[in-house]
Amino acid sequence: MRPRRRARPTPKQKIPPVEELYGGGYTGRLMKGEYTGRKDIHAAIQRRHERGMALINAKGYWVQGNRQWRVPYGVREAFSATLSHGHLMNKYPFYVQWRHPDGNGGHKIKRRSCTSLGSAVSFITLHATRADPDAFVVCKLGFYAPVPMLGKFPRRLNDGKLYYWCPRCMQPRRMRQVNPQQTFYADKKYPNDQGGYTWKNVKLALLECTSCGANNRDGKFRASNQPVQKTVIKPRRTSTRRKR
Repeated sequence: MRPRRRARPTPKQKIPPVEELYGGGYTGRLMKGEYTGRKDIHAAIQRRHERGMALINAKGYWVQGNRQWRVPYGVREAFSATLSHGHLMNKYPFYVQWRHPDGNGGHKIKRRSCTSLGSAVSFITLHATRADPDAFVVCKLGFYAPVPMLGKFPRRLNDGKLYYWCPRCMQPRRMRQVNPQQTFYADKKYPNDQGGYTWKNVKLALLECTSCGANNRDGKFRASNQPVQKTVIKPRRTSTRRKR
């Protein structure tokens, strides 16, 4: 009897540098088609994303050289989040925004695109905070609010003003109504008589983040600022019959 043939192991493909991964689409900032289905590349980008947690100490500061920056809670949680397909396909899914003096007593809003969340926080720590201590990171596609923050926004903070959780700034932000005539319809939770919530399709005013410009049309924004009903699952005990 002839021995069974074994399938030859497929050779591992080399992961190209970041400069070669992207270049598709109209702007050239999307991942090339031949790499979009490569799971090893997706895993490598995810590992690079999570690697930034190593530079954050126990007090929540990003330490790099002789400089440090207090990383907001939402940004720290974003390091442990799984990147979506849109994050992976975009060469610059993050950017840093800060106010830079223009020399005439005013300031200009400046932005710098970054390939990863770690590089964005590093740029703030080393450069942006020199001109603006309130510089912040923006995720172009956004993340859902961390689980401990679900159901806690919108809420009034210590200054008495109403804040919403911004999925792009990854922290609480003030919102403003752009135009009273700009409205849209969306689903929203309302409490019912049974102690839970009922979804209703209602007309909403268009609100915009005062920092990054994200609005409440975004599904991640509405999901992060909805009440949450907690369900407690009790462990079920199963009895087994002893064999005689």
